[in-house]
Amino acid sequence: MMCLLRCALLLLGFACANAALREGVTLPDNWLELIQQRAASLEREARAAELSNPPPSPRALWGRLRPPPHSPPSPRPPPPARSPRLPPRARPPPRVPKPPPHGPPQQPPPRATTNTASLNFSSLPTHEQLLPFLAGLAVASGGRCKVTSVGKSVLGRDLWAVSIGNASAPHFPDPLNPAVPFPRPNAALIGVMHGDETAHITVLLQLVRELCTDTRDERIQELLGATVVHVLPLMNPDGYSASPRTRLNADGVDLNRDFFSGDFPFRMPTSREASARNPRYNIPSYPEAAYFVLRGGSMRAPESRAVAAWLSGLRPTVSANFHGGALVASHALDACDTKGQVAPCPSPEAPMPSFLANVYARNQAQMVAAWENGETTFDNCTTEGASWYAALGALGDWMHWAQRLHMVTMELHEERSLPDGPALSGLYAPNRPALLRFLEMAHLGFRARLFDAGSGRPLGATTAMDEPDGAWAPTMEASGLLWRSAVPNVPYSGTIVPYDPANPAARYAPITFSYRVLLGWDEAVRRTGLLGLTVPRTFYATAAKRKA
Repeated sequence: MMCLLRCALLLLGFACANAALREGVTLPDNWLELIQQRAASLEREARAAELSNPPPSPRALWGRLRPPPHSPPSPRPPPPARSPRLPPRARPPPRVPKPPPHGPPQQPPPRATTNTASLNFSSLPTHEQLLPFLAGLAVASGGRCKVTSVGKSVLGRDLWAVSIGNASAPHFPDPLNPAVPFPRPNAALIGVMHGDETAHITVLLQLVRELCTDTRDERIQELLGATVVHVLPLMNPDGYSASPRTRLNADGVDLNRDFFSGDFPFRMPTSREASARNPRYNIPSYPEAAYFVLRGGSMRAPESRAVAAWLSGLRPTVSANFHGGALVASHALDACDTKGQVAPCPSPEAPMPSFLANVYARNQAQMVAAWENGETTFDNCTTEGASWYAALGALGDWMHWAQRLHMVTMELHEERSLPDGPALSGLYAPNRPALLRFLEMAHLGFRARLFDAGSGRPLGATTAMDEPDGAWAPTMEASGLLWRSAVPNVPYSGTIVPYDPANPAARYAPITFSYRVLLGWDEAVRRTGLLGLTVPRTFYATAAKRKA
């Protein structure tokens, strides 16, 4: 044993000397003698320690390890105590696992304890913080809020959305038929479509927190007692999570140029049109067409397809898409020709889009101040998109042409983002009244139920408008619901032709209708609550008279 120890020490000494020589260190002439002396000294010390403490014999070792011959067996430890079963409402919810650090969670949104429902809104949250925050709010809401993923980004990050309100519970707005249930209308809000326009995410998250947890504010209780609010706070998580943040998604697509469809009244620009150059200035002749061909498309991004499917399923009466880089509420249309030229481009639904933009702008304190102090060139801090700058394939235009639904684009801050601190955390306060009034606009207009007069069965219908000229016909939804938005104090009239989806041979007499929202423009814009917004009707269709 001592021989082996000595050899090992000598080898170690040689290795150290060799390393020192390679590094250019000068060794003394007697370096080998010094190593041998040190090895001999360590050998003597080890031998003296062995003599003073002899190892135990094998028998002694066995005696230590073997239990006494007649000792009782060791008792088994008791099983861990189980928590008593609690009623479902009292049982504490499971804890939320942290999402993986380098990718989105792959499971459906888990339940969370309420202490996760906190964020510091003086700085921007990360995508990984969204799920614990939103899931915590869902738990705290007692069932009022639900969190779902509507799809995934290019890099696999979830697009989290919150629905607030009971979609399955009806409300009863028709005073002449108080027992007739009406489905609740939907309203939708989308944030961070461009990953570098970020500050408004704190606004949407604070709104979600208030709607999910407030139980005292009478205005919120009235709104959620008749409406379902849907919020998707972060549509472009890859661009938002990039360093530095980027407007585009991970595939280089501008999501607000990726919603072109065959429903548009003009075609996409060609590569030739996009590459045309102005010979005088050597710049693109049609910059928006060139940008669209480079960065846009027809739902080529997974984020675009997911949001389009989500909105198609919800069919929100009103919706908004939030951005940063200006202080203005922009409304349809965003483009009206293939080349994307800046020009007036009114919607056939005008002035409805402008009215909705004014609802937001006239209730947003910063926009009101900018207009009244002459700090903006936008009338009432609102604008038609194509008159400001054209955007081919914009989400708002897809909602307009493909879905016949109204979406307003809200630019909430002059800079693309805001620095951390009070400016960021304080952005919710001036936007709160505007958000609530805009959400209340989900009830603005005509809402009717259509039934068979004999059986009481819900019917379908084809509809047509007589006035205003060119206005969209009422939308026919499932369960015999007809609705359309309406500009206050403007007369609307049209015809309903009922049919029975279960019995195509049945024939019903046409039903004419007319209505007017009995509020002035300014009154509808500035007041609060749902009173006076809806014209509710209940129709009972009778069989058509047979010709003699």
